[in-house]
Amino acid sequence: MYRGATRGPSWASMRNADLRSRNVYENKQNNDKMSDEMSDIYVELTRILWRIADSETQFAVSGAFRARFVGKITPTIPRRVAHTLPSMYALNQSCNPGGGLSGCEGVSVDGAQTGKAMYAPPVSAPREEAIMETKTVGVVGAGQMGHGIAHVMLRAGHHVILLDTSQALIDAGAKRIIKGLARDVEKERLTEEQRQQAVTRLKTTTVAADLAVAEVIIEAVTEKFEVKAGVFRSLEPQCPPETIFASNTSSISITRLAAATGRPAKFIGLHFFNPVPVMKLVEVVPGLQTAPETVEKAIALATSAGKTPVRVNDFPGFVSNRVLMPMINEAVFCLMEGVADAAGIDNVMKLGMNHPMGPLELADLIGLDVCLDIMMVLYESFHDSKYRPCPLLEKMVAAGWLGCKTQRGFYTYPREQAESGRR
Repeated sequence: MYRGATRGPSWASMRNADLRSRNVYENKQNNDKMSDEMSDIYVELTRILWRIADSETQFAVSGAFRARFVGKITPTIPRRVAHTLPSMYALNQSCNPGGGLSGCEGVSVDGAQTGKAMYAPPVSAPREEAIMETKTVGVVGAGQMGHGIAHVMLRAGHHVILLDTSQALIDAGAKRIIKGLARDVEKERLTEEQRQQAVTRLKTTTVAADLAVAEVIIEAVTEKFEVKAGVFRSLEPQCPPETIFASNTSSISITRLAAATGRPAKFIGLHFFNPVPVMKLVEVVPGLQTAPETVEKAIALATSAGKTPVRVNDFPGFVSNRVLMPMINEAVFCLMEGVADAAGIDNVMKLGMNHPMGPLELADLIGLDVCLDIMMVLYESFHDSKYRPCPLLEKMVAAGWLGCKTQRGFYTYPREQAESGRR
């Protein structure tokens, strides 16, 4: 052997190195398995803590105790677990109800110590104990959606102030509300006494300042940004800062609408569905700056009206119309191209896909002008040709054939049915 040459590793050292490598691998596998199991435990524990933290009237647990408990149980929360938590922000707030976060400084995400945990808002319906007390709800727009929203709020026991631009529109909306409440008595959803009380809780006005006493104001006017933004700008100086503004828009950005006001934290989307007294769903859509407490109050209000709130993110069309409107639009293309007549298209979808209504029937019920407005929002927002409105839809709207409310759409309707669908 040459002087200075290094001696190669011995067989024993190589074997020991291999054993050490195997041990490291097996330990890593065990650690990963333990990490997954601990992650599941973190999820369950945090869900329990969430329920405890928000049930102070049911559980005599002090904020200081919860702070110590949270700090010891969840010193580090893996990223994938953090995304499943109902609301780390609300959990921190419950640790120190006074507004500070010193009680929760042990909580961290991905091992990074923070004084304020990441906010992951709840995506489901509100807790059972978050009952909405009787409110005064302002509704702007006495048309198809507005009078329906007012109806369900009255039925739920709330006071309602209904605003529109003319007394004729107000009177027509109020007449339909009273008729709907009478139908509730026939269907045994209300007693006669409850109906009479609901009628006394309804106030109508053409003066925006009258809505200043409302805790929540829901806008339900034409599906155009300029019109909706104008409504909120006119209400802004009339209402105190704590008033919540909600839009019934079915496609327009809530963040953009909120920016037209001076209260983006108190602004939210509440998308009801037509006919409002019948349809159970409400899409709850927070904007970028919507405060968590605004979200919770909106969900509680929808729940109090007997609806099922589903939280969705602020994207054009949300979930419902991003899926529904392209289907309706494609059905209009099929009609225009002669693939089948209107009845044939609707029957295929009803009998083959088990839809309760065909897409063209549904478009007539919604209003072809509304369908076109939503398709334009999708087309202009995504710049994708798949959202291009069908030329036939544009032509029918230009002709004033808007569906049920004008007695003519893809089908013709008797006057009685048109009255029930008019905005």
